Amino acid sequence: MRKKTKNILSVVPHTRYLGISILVDTDLREWAIKSIKGFSFKSTKIRAQAIITRYINEFDVEVLVLKKPDPQRSSKNLKNLVRAIQNISRKKNIHTITYSLNEIKQALITQKRKNKSNLLYEVTSHYPFLRGQFEKEKNQRNKYYTRMFESIALGLTYLSK
Repeated sequence: MRKKTKNILSVVPHTRYLGISILVDTDLREWAIKSIKGFSFKSTKIRAQAIITRYINEFDVEVLVLKKPDPQRSSKNLKNLVRAIQNISRKKNIHTITYSLNEIKQALITQKRKNKSNLLYEVTSHYPFLRGQFEKEKNQRNKYYTRMFESIALGLTYLSK
């Protein structure tokens, strides 16, 4: 009897961008940064909800994995955005799990120093075709693709537990 595959949507929410990845078991099918900038929070939230809903419908998602916002570094709007994403999954009966950045690091990083750079390196060890983006990203001052790497790490964290 064949084991049923799990379609996992991992999301790293931010008030301007969403880091998104789709994993079918351990196979990385899609990874992206999606811009959700709007003129108001309401338009930003609507854009984010549309993007999440499209991914859920297109990939027949069974599990939604969200990065838990840091309570000391997140705004009221970010917390509302996370709640809106969780409401979508609740309405569609999708299992939702949240992980903090520290939980992700603990689950994936084997080195002593558990920092974001080592986390990104760990992701590229699972998916070597991302090595080029990793090399570009580690030399950047403003880390744009880090959210995308974090979303992939979220999916891997879910699969490791």
